[in-house]
Amino acid sequence: MARLVASFGFTRFEADEYYKMALDHYTKKNMEEALNSIGQALALYPNSAEYHATKGFFYLEHGARDKAAEAFAEALKHNQYEMLAHYGLGVLAYKSQDWPTALHHFNLAQMITPNRAETLYYLALVQRQSGQTPAAIANMQKALVLYDANDAKKQARDARAWLADWERPQPPPPPR
Repeated sequence: MARLVASFGFTRFEADEYYKMALDHYTKKNMEEALNSIGQALALYPNSAEYHATKGFFYLEHGARDKAAEAFAEALKHNQYEMLAHYGLGVLAYKSQDWPTALHHFNLAQMITPNRAETLYYLALVQRQSGQTPAAIANMQKALVLYDANDAKKQARDARAWLADWERPQPPPPPR
């Protein structure tokens, strides 16, 4: 039987079912069940970078930063191109105001999955903090287009507010 499971991937199928359940619990804001289900998925398929990254995202949303960082790091051990892990590590670095680390992870996440509004939004915020205003404006404009296309009103409103602030002419510095 074990050989049959290994040959046809039934374990992966069962793990995917738990993964789908985890996502369903998450959308219903049942974080405890979401974490239980993703844990079951990982018990069946422990080498899945996607599952580890999802677990990290759940922890990030739940405010458990250390556990989120561990899960994202584990995801990258299995796949260095796991976008959600880089995005999550970028968010953690952003919240800690570690701009170089945030910039690194958001750049990687954006290269892996271009045109993801959330990544572009955070990338723009970090670029602005890093003194890269023209790049920040360009990426925030891209994020805004994507938010508008997806009818994400709150996010689009936030992006517009940042752009209005960044594009406003700055007064000259006072004379010395």
